[in-house]
Amino acid sequence: EQTVSPATFNQPVAAQDTAESTFRWIPQCDHVQLQPYSMTFRAEDDPPGNEIELVDYHTTFITVVGPAPENPAADPLGNSIQLNWDQSPCVEVEGYKIYRRVEEYGFIPDTCEVGVPSYTGYQFIGTTSGLASTAYLDNNDGAGLTLGLEYCYMVVACFPDGAVSYASEEFCAELKRDLPILTNVSVRNTDITDGSMYVAWSKPTELDTIQVPGPYEYRVMRSDITDPSNFQLVETYFNLNDTLFIDTLMNTQELEFNYMIELFNDEPGNEFSVGESDPASSVFISAIGTDNQIQLLWNETVPWLNDTFQVFRQLPDLSFAFIGETIEQTYIDTGLANGVEQCYRVQSIGRYSINGVVTPIVNWSQETCTTPIDSIPPCKQDIAIESDCDELINNLTWTQLPECPDDIVEFRILYTPMFGGELQIISSGPAPWSQFEHGPLENTMAGCYAIAAVDSFQNVTISDTVCVANCSNYELPNVFTPGGDSYNDFFTPFPYAFVESIDLKIYNRWGLKVFETTNPDILWDGTNKDTKLDCSDGVYYYICTVNEIGLTGVEPRDLHGYIHLIRDSGQGAN
Repeated sequence: EQTVSPATFNQPVAAQDTAESTFRWIPQCDHVQLQPYSMTFRAEDDPPGNEIELVDYHTTFITVVGPAPENPAADPLGNSIQLNWDQSPCVEVEGYKIYRRVEEYGFIPDTCEVGVPSYTGYQFIGTTSGLASTAYLDNNDGAGLTLGLEYCYMVVACFPDGAVSYASEEFCAELKRDLPILTNVSVRNTDITDGSMYVAWSKPTELDTIQVPGPYEYRVMRSDITDPSNFQLVETYFNLNDTLFIDTLMNTQELEFNYMIELFNDEPGNEFSVGESDPASSVFISAIGTDNQIQLLWNETVPWLNDTFQVFRQLPDLSFAFIGETIEQTYIDTGLANGVEQCYRVQSIGRYSINGVVTPIVNWSQETCTTPIDSIPPCKQDIAIESDCDELINNLTWTQLPECPDDIVEFRILYTPMFGGELQIISSGPAPWSQFEHGPLENTMAGCYAIAAVDSFQNVTISDTVCVANCSNYELPNVFTPGGDSYNDFFTPFPYAFVESIDLKIYNRWGLKVFETTNPDILWDGTNKDTKLDCSDGVYYYICTVNEIGLTGVEPRDLHGYIHLIRDSGQGAN
């Protein structure tokens, strides 16, 4: 409930069918807050007799927004812009936030759209503290603003809980044109020693001839990428209308150059530097060749606004043809033949945001050349392995994703019989190839495999390693018939492989050990190990540890079960 400018709502109100009342509230500055106010309305029935009363609730929200700062103004002051606006009528305001962009956006806030939205391109540049702090000097954090650009601003008022007001209207200004404005730093030809550069500028049109009576001198200053801040004098002009310079005998092939135009007052006895233009660099591109494509990247540090970059590639007749356009400082030329050199130039197209300066501003980079080379390795192959325990063969198959490059020329099969062992090439073959049979194997079927894919530039990718265990095929029968008839006379395992040794013990029904061996073939003839007499017919129990050759070496596996000993005739001793 508000004590200042409280709301009114006449209640209770009764009616036969529909009840109406009006909610009235005139918010004041001290009602401005970050969170909305909530109001809940309640309506209830007044039924006849003893019928049930029905009740309904409705909640609505009201956001109170502070008024926008009014009467903003921007005035150039040297290489800065002075901003001023009226004090907010809300005494609760603690200060103001200032936002800036180049060129007007045309922002009209929507209902309850407070502050300065990021989609407008405005960037926060500073604050003032206090209700009466209604002035701000924008000097770009001491670096100075750029001549030739229109700077636009919006201001919002700040409240104690973090709430902000509507934004002010946009207000703009540009610096006074009392210095040269660089427009061109363009490479004319590319060479290590005989390169040349085209440099141009716009003359000052708002000189204060009382403070700067003349005569005037332009000093053309140049630096290169090896020491960008070390500008050296390369030429002088003594006529304000002389605004072109051709720089020659330069290494434009390897170096990026920066230029700056200094205006000098040459009045005898009153010689001084009036100031300097903002520096500008040439467009300098580099090229990186990869698989069937070349990526171009370039640098250009300039005071004007570059809207687009056009990319040109050299034709067999040495002319350059347009191949694409981008707003980024990079471009990828695709579909090229590996091993064939390609040469490029980039043209930047830009502008200043004020009138009276040449537009569009067009500048060329140097020429640069490189060769697309396949340095991208093939995709990893996905391996599947199935073991044929009867034939003692490991069957390998491999595939790759459909979107992978199709320039594989060879596959190599890598193998080690031990987990963690060094992979060795056991087979290779030309692509296309997608399956391999390893075997029949003698010592072990256990092992680890990988597939190496090799492309036409000998880039190699090795797949993930996939391991398989040995077939556990050592099994014992449950009956044998020793009797000297050469049929099933010995207790022996079924056919097996990859077993180093066993530890077998056989017991009779009284728990007495009648046989033991470490020989995987066993070859028990049904006699007692101690008495050498035939064991009687019956059921015997065995415990066996099988030492199988596996991935990590010898791996024990336990077996146990029963044996039925059946003789053709006679009764032996246990």
